Formats: sequence, structure tokens, C-alpha cells
Amino acid sequence: MTAVENERLRRGQERRLIFENVANGVPIERIMAAFRRSEAEVWREVEFVGRKIREARFRTRMPPIDHQGMKAIRFNRLALLETLRQLSDDYLSSDLILPRIGVELLDSENAVREAALSVRARVTGP
Repeated sequence: MTAVENERLRRGQERRLIFENVANGVPIERIMAAFRRSEAEVWREVEFVGRKIREARFRTRMPPIDHQGMKAIRFNRLALLETLRQLSDDYLSSDLILPRIGVELLDSENAVREAALSVRARVTGP
């Protein structure tokens, strides 16, 4: 294995560990010290891994999970960590393939019906 490949794998491993520690409630100060990163760098890595999880779930037709902010990460911790376990370190060290995956909140009955019509789904109920 070349030095470049080793560096990529190490970067993917670090991203995984940083995200796992944040999701499991390790204080940010301890993560910053352990990985010798600033708070902004830690949060940048957490956001990146969250986006890679969202991308992987989208590509495998799984429902999206909110990963933005500490509250969302803690609330969705089990699903996020389960998906993260399925991702390789090489995948975590690569760039995003689908950088702009969005999720729409359907907050009214009419919005649900309109979305169902656009994908030819059948809506039942009131």
C-alpha cells in the first residue's frame, strides 16, 4: 500500500472516530485534544460524515436521517451509527458523490397529495 493510500485510510478512520465520539456524547474538548483539531475542524468533519451517511442512505434507497446539530445526532444516534458501520474508511475519505441531497418537509395535507401525484403514489385516508 502506498503512502497516499495509507493517508486516505487514516483520514477515513479519523472521520469515523470523530463522528462516533460526538454521537456517543464525548465532550468536544476531549475530541479536540485527542485528534489535535480545532472545534471548527471537528464540526466540519462531523458534518462531512453526516453528509456521507445521508448520501449512502440515499443511494441505497433508505430514508434520510437528520444529522445537523448535536440534538439531531444524539436523537438519531443508533441509526446514524448503524449506517456508519456499513461505510468503508476509503468511502469516508473520498469526496461527496451527491453533494446536494435535499429533503422536503411536507407539512400540510395538500403538500402530501401534490407530492404523491408527482410520483404517482396513492394516498389514502382523510
